[in-house]
Amino acid sequence: MSLSLESYADAADKAEFIQAFRNFGPEVVGASQHYFETLLPLYIASGNMWVARFEGSVVGRLAGSRSAVDPSRGGLGLLALDEHHSRRREIGQLLIQASLDWLAKLGVDQTFAPIDINTWFRFRLAEVDFRHPPRFSWEPGVQQLWQEILQESGFSKAIHFKTAVFDTPDLSPALSVLGPHVRRAEAEGYTFRNFASDGDLDRDLRLTHQFSHACFQGTALFEPLNFPLYERSFGHIIRAGAKDTSFFICGPDKKELGFIFAFIENDYLVVKTIYVLPDFAREKARKWAASATLLHRAIQRGMELKVRGGVAAMMRDDATSNLLVRWQKWMEPIMRHYFLLARDV
Repeated sequence: MSLSLESYADAADKAEFIQAFRNFGPEVVGASQHYFETLLPLYIASGNMWVARFEGSVVGRLAGSRSAVDPSRGGLGLLALDEHHSRRREIGQLLIQASLDWLAKLGVDQTFAPIDINTWFRFRLAEVDFRHPPRFSWEPGVQQLWQEILQESGFSKAIHFKTAVFDTPDLSPALSVLGPHVRRAEAEGYTFRNFASDGDLDRDLRLTHQFSHACFQGTALFEPLNFPLYERSFGHIIRAGAKDTSFFICGPDKKELGFIFAFIENDYLVVKTIYVLPDFAREKARKWAASATLLHRAIQRGMELKVRGGVAAMMRDDATSNLLVRWQKWMEPIMRHYFLLARDV
């Protein structure tokens, strides 16, 4: 029985290939279609894609990309497989090997998986399936079959991440810890404002785009993202309600000096990013922590909206990024762990 692979680069009918790739996998309907349609042009422009067919029907797909910042680094993403097919492991291994061969010809030395283009989009796998609270939309799944196939193909765990879930509606102890920072900041003339507080969402998206790049520039696998893609990827989240729980801290001259990006999902306040201009943070560090004031604002607003708890989302598992976990004095969080796989090419 015939099993075949085809790449986008070698496809005679590229429109038919894209149709086959697009119509297989979890991104065919619903909100995920927006995500898929955002990534597809990026792979067409600078990556490659593969589909596996069994007797003419698509049974697997995978996309490969090379870093725009470090040409020796590659990634495998948009992984999808017919998990009920009798030859599913062979199909997965063939897709992986085809992509690794392509990356090797480009001079790539190391490849990470799963990663959709770069870390602005979906990447990582979860250690276990999450039951309470249920998995959030931004969390990776377990994908046990792909994990096993990738490891059988020479990949191993390379980078670890975690999320802290504070599973209680009473976050007032956190406000008590953080409150003195806010009072000292306000006494010095610092103020806070919501995203798009005057209706100018485009301006604030551009500010968060600028701040986010400064925030993540030193992190593993960072790559810049142009503003149109940033707006397409995150603008709808802010428009859907995140502007009510996200804030800027402003100096006495009203200039923005940092921000917190937080939103509510499944009745939990999710804190995704906190960033403060380094010079400003250092200047005030002996008196009060600017990041603490932003966190206080978001938690206070979350409690006003009667959230079920708070979440510090997708932190690198090291001592430098555990911002919300620093405030564990009020309770012990539920920790959720993720990882990224890698192998030499």
